[in-house]
Amino acid sequence: MDKVFASLRTFGVLLGLWVILVVVGIVFGVLPIPGLTPDADPTADGGVADADGGVDADDAGARADAAAPDAGTEPPEADVEPPPEEVAPAAPVAEAAARWSVCEGSADPSLAVLDAFGDARPEIVVGCREGWHVLGMSATGPSRIARFLVAAPPADQQAIAGPMARGDVDGDGTGDLVMPLAYVGDHGASRGGGLFWIPRDSFGGIREPALLAPITAVSAIVAAVDGETGGEIVAMNRANALAQLASEVWIFGGGASPTRAAALVTGLNGSAVAVMDADRDGHPDVVALADGRVDLHFGDGAGAFPRNHTLELPGARELGYGDVDGDGGADLVVLANDLRWIRAGALDGMEPHGIDGVPVNLRGLQVLDADGDGAIDLLGWDHPRLMFLRQREPVDFEPRTAFTLAGGPFGPRRHRVADLDGDGTNDDLVLLGTTAEEGAPLEIVVLLDALEGAELTPSDEARPVPDAPLVLTATLR
Repeated sequence: MDKVFASLRTFGVLLGLWVILVVVGIVFGVLPIPGLTPDADPTADGGVADADGGVDADDAGARADAAAPDAGTEPPEADVEPPPEEVAPAAPVAEAAARWSVCEGSADPSLAVLDAFGDARPEIVVGCREGWHVLGMSATGPSRIARFLVAAPPADQQAIAGPMARGDVDGDGTGDLVMPLAYVGDHGASRGGGLFWIPRDSFGGIREPALLAPITAVSAIVAAVDGETGGEIVAMNRANALAQLASEVWIFGGGASPTRAAALVTGLNGSAVAVMDADRDGHPDVVALADGRVDLHFGDGAGAFPRNHTLELPGARELGYGDVDGDGGADLVVLANDLRWIRAGALDGMEPHGIDGVPVNLRGLQVLDADGDGAIDLLGWDHPRLMFLRQREPVDFEPRTAFTLAGGPFGPRRHRVADLDGDGTNDDLVLLGTTAEEGAPLEIVVLLDALEGAELTPSDEARPVPDAPLVLTATLR
């Protein structure tokens, strides 16, 4: 009997709790009891749906009767609010990005993105008035991991640190560093400089910097030219154009002690060099850029260049190369008064072809696959935007704006697109520039995944690039 009473008491408690929950649900509208739910509108549901998804006929007729006005009477005027004014869609808000102050300004700064020390990510190398600063990237921003300083030039000259290059010169399987340096006068006259080679060892360290030649070096690359062990150093020696002296491409043979193996003549104000198989005979050729012309020096595979040809291109100022037509061989791309590409192959077929949709003021030409689709794209700066000429079909480019600098005091002078975040796509952007202030330091702005039409406003203040816990410092003499 005690068990029966205990069960009845338990049942009563549960029943009481259930009643309390029902009352609370009705009061707060959880249980929609018609007429009892607060603020209930019995016509708001638009009718009760039948099981087949239709609307109950009686309920639909009742709603129609209620909505129809009485015959012979005017319907009451309704207080109708005017439609809201159309509001223009808000403009996209420009993102803010940090500015990082790197070094003293230069009349002709350089910017390179390369794997300077053989680690997992490339470094940013800025050529300044006093030399080169190597910056490593982390989640918190750049930090200085090395600086290569040069001796102070005479009072009437300034040092121009050209883009750093990397390649295995001595054939030990480790990439070495090559740095071109030029001294120029106030009016642009060339006054010497130097081509420096810094060997690296298999442990990641560097050896004593070596001056290969006291030339006015403005550009340098490391590439295989003669098929022997070690890559050759190919450098542009800019002779004094004010004295109408032609520039030369100097080639230093690879190995433990690089020495000059060839000097190839080009035009005035030589500015850049490249190595590619221009005639597709299986041997590397040297391409030299000077004022209004491109010189092709055809190699024989053994370090000699018995043939050459000059392409006259008014306004020629930048060059690059890549497989433009998708046939498996590298073609030449030249930025002149317009943008041209030259199909590699037989000399009689090397006719410059125009590329449409290119802004007149384009600069900073890059030839690379920027969207990861396997086709070569073209990029360049047309202030205040980065132009992306995306290749849809062979030699059919779709120009579009990849990035816009929305404002601020920062003005870019150099840029590079590369893969900084290691995602396998060349879609990260580095801008190198200064503010409008005279003598302002060189600064960088870094934006990851930048080729999606984003807008960016650099921050008002520039933060100095911090030094890493260990900074490699060397003076080149």
